[in-house]
Amino acid sequence: MASPLFQRLGSLFQSPRKIQSFNLPLPVVCLILLSFAIALYGINWGLPDWKAWAADELIPEKVLEAIDQQFVNGWYYKYPPVHYYLLAILYSPLLILQQLGLVNFDDLKTYTLLFYIGRSLSVVMGVGTILLIARLGEQVFDRRTGWLAALGMTLTPLYVYYAKVTNLDIPVLFWTIAFLICYIEILKHHRFRDYIIGAVLAAIAVCTKDQFYGFCILTPFFAIGHLWQHQRQTQPEFTLWQAVRDRRIGWGLLAGIVAFLILQNALFNFEGFIDRFNLILYGGASIRPRYEESWRGQLEMLGQSFYHLKFSFGWPLWTVSILGLILYLWHCWKPQLSNQPRNWLPLYLWVPAISYYLFYVAPILYNDVRYLMPLMPIMVLFGGYGISQLVDRTKPWFIPGTMLATLIFFYSLGYSWTINSLMANDARYFVEEWMQAQILPNELVLEVGIEKYLPRSTGFQVKTLEEPDLDQLQALNPRWIITSSGYDQRRFAPDSKGYAFFQELSGKKLGYEMVLKYQTLPKWYWFDRSEVTYRFLDDMKIYSNFDKIDPEIRIYRSNKP
Repeated sequence: MASPLFQRLGSLFQSPRKIQSFNLPLPVVCLILLSFAIALYGINWGLPDWKAWAADELIPEKVLEAIDQQFVNGWYYKYPPVHYYLLAILYSPLLILQQLGLVNFDDLKTYTLLFYIGRSLSVVMGVGTILLIARLGEQVFDRRTGWLAALGMTLTPLYVYYAKVTNLDIPVLFWTIAFLICYIEILKHHRFRDYIIGAVLAAIAVCTKDQFYGFCILTPFFAIGHLWQHQRQTQPEFTLWQAVRDRRIGWGLLAGIVAFLILQNALFNFEGFIDRFNLILYGGASIRPRYEESWRGQLEMLGQSFYHLKFSFGWPLWTVSILGLILYLWHCWKPQLSNQPRNWLPLYLWVPAISYYLFYVAPILYNDVRYLMPLMPIMVLFGGYGISQLVDRTKPWFIPGTMLATLIFFYSLGYSWTINSLMANDARYFVEEWMQAQILPNELVLEVGIEKYLPRSTGFQVKTLEEPDLDQLQALNPRWIITSSGYDQRRFAPDSKGYAFFQELSGKKLGYEMVLKYQTLPKWYWFDRSEVTYRFLDDMKIYSNFDKIDPEIRIYRSNKP
């Protein structure tokens, strides 16, 4: 990683006298506390439970399966193994206690503790991501811009949500920003060690979540071209072929490949290594395109990407980020009034960003707010740059600019806190209390949809149907039917069995009457609810998992004798 970052980490191992003088600046402390508090609030969402409520969350069951197979014997899952390794290390004290017979993972309380361990790691890596963004901003702009950008990222809904669940979006973002820091160090100095560390960090990111590979397509070619131009400043005869053959490039490439194979455990688990990639390319883990495979489809998806980014930031922070980018470009291309060189480093960050979009998002023809999350730190740096111009003490607009910046951050806090408000007031908490009071343990309950979008059913006799039809209902003849707006009639074509099921259920044609319809609808809600929750088949205005928080729950009771 970047040498200044290593120097700071190295300070922890210095002499006691130096350690005593170590102190963190107040902005750093405030940012750590704020990002930690925002991420920690609501960490208990959907717990205790065996599955919890977060879509695509890496649940303890999958980690325990990997540990049981020792990550070999053909083991694989749809995600790469690095985050499993980290969780296995954190699980190890409980694993030892299990071997001693002191704990049992079949006990819900112990199992839920594993959930908290995984989510706590996300909190820590989320705070680490914010600090790395501050460091990246300091590298390409200045310290003030870095901290303002990091504060902006802290106050986004995607950070608030994914920093408290065991999804891989925050971990891969952490390693991505670490890689970008090293990437900038490479372009600044072209040191041998930075090439090695950068390649290893890229391998760690890819082995955390495959989508990072998109960053790695164009970026090495740009680094080679930049090395060529860098060497030509002192060696005019230095050729592009010499840059390609430079030992820094060769050893960096080798380090990345070796790290990738080691982290994938390809030597000792070759069968699982191959099977996982077959799953991604040809199996159930492949992504179903949402846009047609044409230039028109790509343009539609690009427009949706900007729409998603506006939603992900909130309009004030998104606006100031756009204006900050425009201001930066104007400063780069305006006639120079001094001999100071132009600062191209922020522009160089767009090379991996464009590479990611072209080689990951564009080919899969699938757009989701979290798939664009790796691009947000780059964009928020320009938001930090724009705000830093507003709060510049040397400018005549300092006072109104500071007031405007304060309003932007306060709006962002309220906007992003919507996620915490939804999680803390999720409708399923009330519904579960109602179920305890109204449903007898021996009565059959049919839950329709994906388990994570429904109330927790521990203690009840439950059957779950993800693909409901009337024949299944007749065969089961449950006393109760529970549905969720997270998975309802809107997902099905009008001529499908699922659509007919919901249509007849709501039309009272099946002998069931609705006895409860509940959604909390908390007062602290700054999103456009119709925009976030709209759905018609696969068509959505905002593609996210936020509509799965605080879903509307409907409970039907049989009125048959």
